[in-house]
Amino acid sequence: MSNKDNLKIVLELLSHVEEAKKAIIAKDRFLARPYIESAEKRVLTIKLVHPQSHVMHRIASTIQRDVLDNLYANLEAMEAQK
Repeated sequence: MSNKDNLKIVLELLSHVEEAKKAIIAKDRFLARPYIESAEKRVLTIKLVHPQSHVMHRIASTIQRDVLDNLYANLEAMEAQK
């Protein structure tokens, strides 16, 4: 894949993360969950499609570890309050 395609994939992933953050801030757990799950699927796709691409794999792992885990924790806390 070209750098342009890789950048597009990462930007789509970050877009879903941003929408999930907005939904969590708005306390809309029903909107947040699909965005988080979609971002998680994109991370897994990057890891499967780009196993030899150290940069793409590292980007996906960092987003999964630092961002998605935090979003899931916020979502679970929000659901526990209901």
